[in-house]
Amino acid sequence: MKQILILPCLLLAFDAAAACPDNPPHEAPAVPDGRIASESVMLESLTVVREYVQGIEDYLSCWDPVLTDFHHNRLVHRAEEAAAAFNTELYRYREREKLASSS
Repeated sequence: MKQILILPCLLLAFDAAAACPDNPPHEAPAVPDGRIASESVMLESLTVVREYVQGIEDYLSCWDPVLTDFHHNRLVHRAEEAAAAFNTELYRYREREKLASSS
């Protein structure tokens, strides 16, 4: 009876692993300078940064149990750096827009 139950479990495990990304995203996306970027460029950058961070999160959710702490922390750091870089430029963009609207 146990052998009969093992096969479906193994098939489900292989199916779940097949849906996992093979590698995390390699390079963080370039973030535009918020002091000169247009709204459409900032929105496009937001989408790209979100996809990058989501790619890392997807990779971690699948492979975290087998990753070393160093590798896990490095990936988390890469995601946080990308988000922080975008947030810095978004702040600059909003400050520029605030100055333009008050003039």
